[in-house]
Amino acid sequence: MRPDNARPCTGRNLLLSESDGVRQSLVSGPVEQSELDGVRQSLVSGAVEQSELDGVKQSLVSGAVEQSELDGVKQSLVSEAVEQSELDGVRQSFVSGAVEQSELDGVEQSLVSGAVEQSELDGVKQSLVSEAVEQSELDGVRQSFVSGAVEQSELDGVKQSLVSGAVEQSELDGVEQSLVSGAVRA
Repeated sequence: MRPDNARPCTGRNLLLSESDGVRQSLVSGPVEQSELDGVRQSLVSGAVEQSELDGVKQSLVSGAVEQSELDGVKQSLVSEAVEQSELDGVRQSFVSGAVEQSELDGVEQSLVSGAVEQSELDGVKQSLVSEAVEQSELDGVRQSFVSGAVEQSELDGVKQSLVSGAVEQSELDGVEQSLVSGAVRA
Protein backbone atom coordinates (compact mmCIF):
# COMPACT_ATOMS: atom_id res chain seq x y z
CA MET A 1 0.00 0.00 0.00
CA ARG A 2 1.44 3.36 -1.02
CA PRO A 3 1.25 6.52 1.13
CA ASP A 4 -1.47 9.13 0.50
CA ASN A 5 0.98 11.72 -0.72
CA ALA A 6 2.61 9.48 -3.27
CA ARG A 7 2.03 10.23 -6.91
CA PRO A 8 2.33 7.87 -9.83
CA CYS A 9 5.35 8.35 -12.03
CA THR A 10 4.64 9.88 -15.41
CA GLY A 11 6.32 9.39 -18.69
CA ARG A 12 8.64 12.35 -17.98
CA ASN A 13 10.34 10.56 -15.15
CA LEU A 14 9.04 13.05 -12.49
CA LEU A 15 11.04 12.81 -9.30
CA LEU A 16 9.70 14.03 -5.95
CA SER A 17 11.94 15.28 -3.22
CA GLU A 18 10.80 16.58 0.17
CA SER A 19 13.40 18.42 2.20
CA ASP A 20 12.73 20.16 5.55
CA GLY A 21 9.01 20.44 4.89
CA VAL A 22 9.57 22.04 1.47
CA ARG A 23 7.91 19.97 -1.22
CA GLN A 24 9.82 20.43 -4.37
CA SER A 25 8.99 19.01 -7.70
CA LEU A 26 11.98 18.16 -9.81
CA VAL A 27 11.21 17.96 -13.48
CA SER A 28 13.12 16.94 -16.56
CA GLY A 29 16.05 15.09 -15.21
CA PRO A 30 17.81 14.28 -11.93
CA VAL A 31 18.89 17.15 -9.74
CA GLU A 32 22.30 16.74 -8.15
CA GLN A 33 22.63 16.62 -4.37
CA SER A 34 24.95 19.61 -4.53
CA GLU A 35 22.13 21.72 -5.99
CA LEU A 36 19.77 20.65 -3.21
CA ASP A 37 22.44 21.49 -0.63
CA GLY A 38 22.80 24.92 -2.18
CA VAL A 39 19.06 25.55 -1.97
CA ARG A 40 19.00 24.43 1.67
CA GLN A 41 22.02 26.60 2.48
CA SER A 42 20.33 29.56 0.83
CA LEU A 43 17.23 29.04 2.97
CA VAL A 44 19.35 28.81 6.12
CA SER A 45 21.31 31.95 5.17
CA GLY A 46 18.07 33.82 4.61
CA ALA A 47 16.83 32.82 8.07
CA VAL A 48 20.12 33.96 9.62
CA GLU A 49 19.95 37.30 7.81
CA GLN A 50 16.37 37.82 8.99
CA SER A 51 17.50 37.06 12.54
CA GLU A 52 20.31 39.60 12.21
CA LEU A 53 17.90 42.21 10.82
CA ASP A 54 15.55 41.57 13.74
CA GLY A 55 18.48 42.11 16.12
CA VAL A 56 19.39 45.39 14.44
CA LYS A 57 15.77 46.53 14.59
CA GLN A 58 15.59 45.62 18.29
CA SER A 59 18.84 47.51 18.89
CA LEU A 60 17.44 50.60 17.16
CA VAL A 61 14.27 50.41 19.25
CA SER A 62 16.33 50.06 22.44
CA GLY A 63 18.46 53.04 21.40
CA ALA A 64 15.33 55.13 20.82
CA VAL A 65 14.01 54.19 24.27
CA GLU A 66 17.35 55.11 25.89
CA GLN A 67 17.40 58.46 24.06
CA SER A 68 13.87 59.10 25.25
CA GLU A 69 14.93 58.35 28.83
CA LEU A 70 17.94 60.67 28.48
CA ASP A 71 15.69 63.41 27.11
CA GLY A 72 13.39 62.90 30.09
CA VAL A 73 16.30 63.24 32.53
CA LYS A 74 17.54 66.37 30.74
CA GLN A 75 14.02 67.85 30.84
CA SER A 76 13.80 67.04 34.54
CA LEU A 77 17.11 68.80 35.21
CA VAL A 78 15.95 71.85 33.25
CA SER A 79 12.68 71.90 35.20
CA GLU A 80 14.56 71.71 38.50
CA ALA A 81 16.83 74.56 37.41
CA VAL A 82 13.79 76.66 36.51
CA GLU A 83 12.15 75.84 39.85
CA GLN A 84 15.34 76.77 41.71
CA SER A 85 15.48 80.03 39.79
CA GLU A 86 11.88 80.76 40.75
CA LEU A 87 12.61 79.98 44.41
CA ASP A 88 15.63 82.28 44.31
CA GLY A 89 13.44 85.02 42.89
CA VAL A 90 10.85 84.56 45.64
CA ARG A 91 13.51 84.53 48.35
CA GLN A 92 15.20 87.54 46.85
CA SER A 93 12.45 90.14 46.86
CA PHE A 94 11.78 90.86 50.50
CA VAL A 95 10.23 94.17 49.96
CA SER A 96 9.41 95.06 46.40
CA GLY A 97 5.73 95.01 47.27
CA ALA A 98 3.82 95.82 50.41
CA VAL A 99 5.62 94.84 53.58
CA GLU A 100 3.24 93.56 56.21
CA GLN A 101 3.51 94.82 59.75
CA SER A 102 3.98 91.25 60.93
CA GLU A 103 7.14 90.98 58.86
CA LEU A 104 8.47 94.28 60.15
CA ASP A 105 7.89 93.19 63.75
CA GLY A 106 10.60 90.57 63.38
CA VAL A 107 13.26 93.08 62.42
CA GLU A 108 15.80 93.22 65.26
CA GLN A 109 18.00 95.92 63.95
CA SER A 110 17.78 99.29 62.30
CA LEU A 111 17.10 100.07 58.70
CA VAL A 112 19.88 102.54 57.84
CA SER A 113 20.96 106.06 58.13
CA GLY A 114 24.17 106.00 56.18
CA ALA A 115 24.90 105.43 52.54
CA VAL A 116 24.29 101.87 51.46
CA GLU A 117 26.28 101.00 48.39
CA GLN A 118 24.60 99.05 45.59
CA SER A 119 27.48 96.60 45.56
CA GLU A 120 26.79 95.74 49.18
CA LEU A 121 23.11 95.20 48.47
CA ASP A 122 23.90 92.87 45.57
CA GLY A 123 25.76 90.49 47.86
CA VAL A 124 23.09 90.25 50.53
CA LYS A 125 25.35 87.61 52.08
CA GLN A 126 27.46 90.17 53.82
CA SER A 127 26.42 93.12 55.86
CA LEU A 128 24.10 95.58 54.21
CA VAL A 129 25.85 98.27 56.16
CA SER A 130 28.28 97.71 58.94
CA GLU A 131 27.57 94.25 60.32
CA ALA A 132 27.53 90.80 58.80
CA VAL A 133 24.02 89.53 58.25
CA GLU A 134 23.72 85.76 58.37
CA GLN A 135 21.80 83.96 55.61
CA SER A 136 19.53 82.41 58.21
CA GLU A 137 18.47 85.89 59.26
CA LEU A 138 17.77 86.83 55.65
CA ASP A 139 15.59 83.76 55.12
CA GLY A 140 13.37 84.65 58.08
CA VAL A 141 12.95 88.27 56.94
CA ARG A 142 14.25 89.08 60.40
CA GLN A 143 17.33 90.84 59.31
CA SER A 144 18.01 94.44 59.98
CA PHE A 145 19.37 96.82 57.46
CA VAL A 146 21.67 98.66 59.77
CA SER A 147 23.31 101.38 61.68
CA GLY A 148 20.66 103.63 63.23
CA ALA A 149 17.68 103.03 65.45
CA VAL A 150 14.41 103.21 63.57
CA GLU A 151 11.36 103.65 65.74
CA GLN A 152 8.30 101.45 65.34
CA SER A 153 6.34 104.51 64.31
CA GLU A 154 8.68 104.95 61.37
CA LEU A 155 8.25 101.32 60.30
CA ASP A 156 4.45 101.61 60.23
CA GLY A 157 4.50 103.71 57.08
CA VAL A 158 6.79 101.44 55.09
CA LYS A 159 5.00 99.80 52.15
CA GLN A 160 7.77 99.26 49.65
CA SER A 161 11.39 98.39 49.25
CA LEU A 162 14.57 99.60 50.91
CA VAL A 163 17.03 102.04 49.34
CA SER A 164 20.59 102.01 48.08
CA GLY A 165 21.44 105.67 48.52
CA ALA A 166 21.90 107.63 51.73
CA VAL A 167 18.61 107.82 53.58
CA GLU A 168 18.43 110.63 56.09
CA GLN A 169 16.50 110.14 59.32
CA SER A 170 14.21 112.95 58.35
CA GLU A 171 13.39 111.14 55.08
CA LEU A 172 12.38 107.97 56.89
CA ASP A 173 9.44 109.66 58.66
CA GLY A 174 6.15 108.85 56.93
CA VAL A 175 7.84 106.93 54.04
CA GLU A 176 5.11 105.25 51.98
CA GLN A 177 7.31 104.20 49.15
CA SER A 178 10.57 102.31 48.91
CA LEU A 179 13.26 102.84 51.51
CA VAL A 180 15.66 101.50 48.97
CA SER A 181 15.82 102.77 45.41
CA GLY A 182 17.94 99.91 44.13
CA ALA A 183 17.07 96.23 43.84
CA VAL A 184 17.69 94.22 46.96
CA ARG A 185 19.27 91.01 45.75
CA ALA A 186 19.21 87.79 47.74
